[in-house]
Amino acid sequence: MNKTTYLRFVDGLRAIAVLSVVAFHMELNSPSGGYTGVDIFFIISGFLIIRQIVSGVETGSFSFSDFWSRRALRILPPYFLVIFASVLLSTYVLIIPAEIRQFGQEVLYSAGMVANHLFLSQQGYFDRDSSQKILLHLWSLAVEEQFYLVTPLLLVGLFKLRLAGKTIAMIVAALAVASFVGCIYWTGTGLDKNYAFYLMPLRAWEFAAGGAIPFAVPYLKRLSRPAVEAVAALGVLLLAYAIFRFDETTPFPSFWAAIPVCGTAMIIGAGLARPDILTARALATTPMVWIGLISYAWYLWHWPLMAMARIINYGTLSPKWAALAAVVSFCLAVATHLWVEKPILAWRRKRGSLPLGWRPAIAGVGACILPALLGGAYAYVMPQRATDANSFLASAEEKARAPIHCVIGRPEHFAGCASIDPERSRVLVMGDSHAGQALDVLGHHLEDSAIVALAVANCPAIFDVRVIGFSPESEAECVAAKQRGLEAMMSEVRPDAALLISIWTIYGKWAGEPQPGEFGRFLAEVDANRPEPQQGRFYSRKLSETISKLHSLGVDRVAIVAPVPEMPKPSPECVARAVQAHVDVDARCSVTRENAEKRREASMQVLHEVLAEHPNVRLIDPFPSLCDDTWCRPYRGSQMLYLDQNHLLHPAVSSIIEDNRDIFNWIEGKSPTVLSQKQD
Repeated sequence: MNKTTYLRFVDGLRAIAVLSVVAFHMELNSPSGGYTGVDIFFIISGFLIIRQIVSGVETGSFSFSDFWSRRALRILPPYFLVIFASVLLSTYVLIIPAEIRQFGQEVLYSAGMVANHLFLSQQGYFDRDSSQKILLHLWSLAVEEQFYLVTPLLLVGLFKLRLAGKTIAMIVAALAVASFVGCIYWTGTGLDKNYAFYLMPLRAWEFAAGGAIPFAVPYLKRLSRPAVEAVAALGVLLLAYAIFRFDETTPFPSFWAAIPVCGTAMIIGAGLARPDILTARALATTPMVWIGLISYAWYLWHWPLMAMARIINYGTLSPKWAALAAVVSFCLAVATHLWVEKPILAWRRKRGSLPLGWRPAIAGVGACILPALLGGAYAYVMPQRATDANSFLASAEEKARAPIHCVIGRPEHFAGCASIDPERSRVLVMGDSHAGQALDVLGHHLEDSAIVALAVANCPAIFDVRVIGFSPESEAECVAAKQRGLEAMMSEVRPDAALLISIWTIYGKWAGEPQPGEFGRFLAEVDANRPEPQQGRFYSRKLSETISKLHSLGVDRVAIVAPVPEMPKPSPECVARAVQAHVDVDARCSVTRENAEKRREASMQVLHEVLAEHPNVRLIDPFPSLCDDTWCRPYRGSQMLYLDQNHLLHPAVSSIIEDNRDIFNWIEGKSPTVLSQKQD
């Protein structure tokens, strides 16, 4: 089959891919695995592009300049149109310095076709919600462009070596197998970086699978028509399984990506062997082909509109807004196809067989400069202007800085551990990211003490437990850090007092139905693979044992910081946007005290059980500092108190310290006062 032969059913497959992706991003209940539509695009690209390169090399007609110029003319005009339109719209939508800076970086990296590396680097604990990154979807275009750059160099280089066709096939197959193995190995889960999801070398096997399809066609042609129909039907079933049965908990891509890859390859191979089979004819119907023709433009337009809809609606995408974004992006895709893509295609056809030369490719590279400059300016100039214009945002950017004298629990300790003045009281601050977030402020306020930090994200202030529900690496790090911390406290570091700070509400499985947005992390023995069946009792016992262990190490004074009020939305963004829109800030961004108390009710029960066993332990309750009788607010006046939904900024931590000064004096050993009544 000639490399220029038009295959209508392949455009029908593109329609399946884009419909799956758009429906998934609309946050419909189904298709839960619509993200696999991107893998369908990868297979189609590998099939078409590798076929073009191999055919051109075999006939002596391949030209690097023509290949890259065709790619530039096909990919870049709609691509840059969407980027510039997104920049224009973003000036009306983005008001938070962090999101403005983030978007500027997205534009900058997308201009260089390396957005996949940007989004991989941003996977982290405090990373902004990916659903609000306006150009997030361009990671897949970056992967494709990197494939278009490397593949012709590789294949032409192999042919130039005058190797036998079988030898070349074996080399490519070996590289594809290595890519697949790497994809399985480097697929991240939980909070780990998912290298396999974003990096082209670990996705290359999918493109290679598409390129291998023509080699299977001669074998498929030997089969009877019913047999080929069965191959195509099995491919459809595999695709349907991936699209409708996978979900966000499926480790992906890993080996699971082989299901949509094989399904797509089987459909294309069967359609090439017998174009008249039912599956190929169904995909080649006019509506499917028409959607396939606008699939690239629709993919480009749909995500920025949905991301902006989430942003202006405080992080949520209602069905009405999702439908509006899908319809508007569809209309924009049609317009882009008619007024951008078709005129370029008509110009190329008018030239006939005349070579394109290097000019379109060079022009495409040059065209990247303007959005790159625009993205750089957006990332480094606009955030400060937004901060200067909004007092809430300015207060959220403020930080307290104080030296942390000693960090334990990590493989290397700060040198300060050994140089702490023996006359100074040493205060252990132990817990998860909430403890880490408070370290600077505690160091500032407890200036007469040396802070000994044992703070690890996703790791509660409890010894000898394993937290199940994060990634295996995160779970293992929690156990190892606590063990190293204990060893340090038994040898070089001897704390006098301890503050236990955690978001206690997420650990352990509580009775009753989970609330919207609520998630749980189950506790288990260190060497166990399953959570303890009675989580509340286990939680209480292990926390009590932790306090006893601290006492046995000479930590005489222990205080527990109770759970903070948890806000419904990321706070700086929510408050600033509500103020700008002149809507009720509390209704949008605050939580009623009643609901906040209910949220922490089960965890407070555990804490009170532990306090009953250890009457010399103090409880620091942040609620009186952050709530009135009706509302718990993420702000005070024009000052932000929250970094996100539950991590406190330094004004909030300072307020809690000042409101509980007696306890903090006691922690530091400053006051002989013995509190007759612990706080509830």
